[in-house]
Amino acid sequence: MMKNIQKRKIFGKSIVFLFLVLAWVANASLRIFFGYLIASGVQLLDSLVVSNVQITLVATFLFLGLSGLVVSIGLWQQKQWGYTGTMMVILANIVFDIWGMTLQFTAAMGFVAPVLVLIYLTVNKPLFFKNNELSLPLGGMKEIV
Repeated sequence: MMKNIQKRKIFGKSIVFLFLVLAWVANASLRIFFGYLIASGVQLLDSLVVSNVQITLVATFLFLGLSGLVVSIGLWQQKQWGYTGTMMVILANIVFDIWGMTLQFTAAMGFVAPVLVLIYLTVNKPLFFKNNELSLPLGGMKEIV
């Protein structure tokens, strides 16, 4: 009985983590897509910006998107660098979105996935690390069954 309860708890945590990793990957992919759109001349902002700001937007969107994808792979593979890198990229995303809100208020939408992942990883950090490696079974459900 107790073993089944523990299995359900681990399974629930895995499902939540899977959802958050997928949200993080979607966030990173959208940042790459928005960077591409701005670079190709599509007007996404409500107001016109000077070319230096536009170049900064493109570079930052692409950098945050690509780095978000890289660290999500490390996190999914249960690597410590994936966890640490995700935390750093999340903080960079939040700073970028705060600046982005000065250009357009809809930049606040960029806060959703990073803040959810940040809260989850911060609260559950003890569950992830055991001898400098992640310990939550995320690679598959065979460890739970």
